[in-house]
Amino acid sequence: MKPLLPPWLMSTLIHGGDVWKYSDTGQDLGTNWSRTNYDDSGWASGAARLGYGDPAVFTTVSFGPHASNKHITTYFRDSFVVPGNVTFTNLNFRLSRVDGAVVWLNGQEVFHTNMPVGPITYTNLASQPTIVVDTAYIFYPTNIAVSDLPAGTNLVAVEVHLRVPGRLTLGLDIEVIGTGCFSPPSLSIASADTNIFFAWPVANGTGYTLYSSTDLTAPGSWINTAATVQTNGGQYVVTLSPDAITRFFRLQKP
Repeated sequence: MKPLLPPWLMSTLIHGGDVWKYSDTGQDLGTNWSRTNYDDSGWASGAARLGYGDPAVFTTVSFGPHASNKHITTYFRDSFVVPGNVTFTNLNFRLSRVDGAVVWLNGQEVFHTNMPVGPITYTNLASQPTIVVDTAYIFYPTNIAVSDLPAGTNLVAVEVHLRVPGRLTLGLDIEVIGTGCFSPPSLSIASADTNIFFAWPVANGTGYTLYSSTDLTAPGSWINTAATVQTNGGQYVVTLSPDAITRFFRLQKP
């Protein structure tokens, strides 16, 4: 018998053209700005493509008071939500940028492109100039394996660096595609007095039913317990009275 494979999925977590928050003041924000708990309530926001000097730009950001001495680094933040019933194993960052960029996920750098090797500061220039012709339509993919992406809100932060202070253009758009699988709910068991309690989380357990079997060697022996399901403290709970028969339990969808 072939092993059962989990139901794999692919989902676009951040779309091209999404709304991003940005800081275009030219200040050195260090690394705290890339963390999920950073207060960006004072930042401006706008839809991608963000930048200046390019007809494809939708939201224009500031380069500072001097066109010949523009801010080297501009900062951007966006977030996506991971459902409780999903485990992502890979994130594909499809990045369109002028000139260089450093990409962060939940406060940790995941990669940088067209930037010098080693730690990056806000004064670092991009390694090479980007050819502007059609650059708004070129998204460079970088695949990152992830193993501990938490359920709930996750933050993508990008800092974009110019090649030279007199650069005429700056641009950013990004798409993030997650691949992974649906996470089945875990079944827990406890006893009290003469009852046995089975519980599984509401977050990823909707649609599942408690089944039982007396013979693990017979695949067709699993039957719906038809027990009443209650909700308590974010858990589905089933209460059963034990008998003298050895029974096995599992969750499955009818």
